[in-house]
Amino acid sequence: MKLRSIPIVVRATAILFGCVLLVQMLNLAVFLICPPVPLGPLSFAKVQMAILDGRDTTGIEIREAREFRPQEPALEPLRDMVAERLGLPAGRLRLELLGVGRWAAGPRQAMSLGPTGGGLDLETLDFAGGIKLARQMDDGSWRVVTSSASLLRGWLALAATWVVASILFAIPFAFFLAHWLSWPIRQFAEAAERLGRNPREPDLKPDGPRELRGAALAFNEMKGRLGRYIDDRLDMMSAIAHDLRVPLTRLAFRLERAPEAIRHRAEADIAEMQRMLGAVLSFVQTTHVRRPRQRQELRSLLCSIADDMAETGRDVRLEDGPDVVLQADDIGLRSLFTNLINNAVTYGGAARVRLMRSPGAAVVEIEDDGPGLPHEELERVFEPFYRGEPSRNRETGGIGLGLALVRSIAVAHGGSATLENLAARGLRARVILPA
Repeated sequence: MKLRSIPIVVRATAILFGCVLLVQMLNLAVFLICPPVPLGPLSFAKVQMAILDGRDTTGIEIREAREFRPQEPALEPLRDMVAERLGLPAGRLRLELLGVGRWAAGPRQAMSLGPTGGGLDLETLDFAGGIKLARQMDDGSWRVVTSSASLLRGWLALAATWVVASILFAIPFAFFLAHWLSWPIRQFAEAAERLGRNPREPDLKPDGPRELRGAALAFNEMKGRLGRYIDDRLDMMSAIAHDLRVPLTRLAFRLERAPEAIRHRAEADIAEMQRMLGAVLSFVQTTHVRRPRQRQELRSLLCSIADDMAETGRDVRLEDGPDVVLQADDIGLRSLFTNLINNAVTYGGAARVRLMRSPGAAVVEIEDDGPGLPHEELERVFEPFYRGEPSRNRETGGIGLGLALVRSIAVAHGGSATLENLAARGLRARVILPA
């Protein structure tokens, strides 16, 4: 079985097992490398062996030091008592209590430590708190004995360091496992996003985990039904538009014998209906027919459109900039940019065309000085048969298919088409095409 074909449930189980195993291995490593300090009461006998003979005993650390801090006055009575019991001069012994700093009596004797520690039997007492004793040797150095209670703090710090290091070590491993688990879901999400941009995207390859292969087959079947539904609608629109042309032609022929006043108005209406039917057929043909792609210099195409419109007296200006070469349908792109530039001139009085290059894409912006559009209509105007212009007169014309055609062509090329209002006044159309 290929690694990428492993079912998602197996992946999740493997990740859970792997994380548990990794945590246990890290815990074992911490235990072996930093064994815990034994806790519990520390008898005076162990302290005596360590401070007098330098013998290692459980729960005690012995080290040598050149200097040691002076004795704290409050603990001098206790230091004197310990020195007397050890048979050492009090001046050559230092004592510190660590942690809670207490002497705990066993169950048979309560702690009662006066200024001189009178009545306290060291043989029946354990050092429950951390203790540090330092004995000055004959050469002037100090033998320092530290109990496990203080060692525990050092062990905890070392163990915490290991835990943090283990977490940092586990982060790349966890990231790899999460990436491995989410990869098929990301692939499926990207395919769904591509379908949203272009319903005629190639089928999703049924690869990866078993669950994803089943979802991919259902996804492809849904995409096929969606494509057939779109084709049926386009075929129906084409058939209706084509069939309506015949009676309109007969009607125009019969109107030739009508009175002149009626004939002129009726002929204008028939001509407008024929233009509308022509727009429908053009929309169907552009979105339904797949023309071959060829090498296209985008700046040359925009320059040609701008020159054609300038010859008819329209204010169209193509700004200087780089050229971008892409594989595209020449007729489709010409229709796309002609529609956008014509809209800019019609509703904004002039069109400023700008071609830019971005990583992996060509960006064309067309700006005008018109009133712009309400924010809620910036997306709706791309819907077929929707018109932002409320009056359908012969000056503005159109039946709401121009921008639908623009987006359809852009999406068919793997790109996008959007509108946005300028800060002061005007509208900007932006087309992004992969290059």
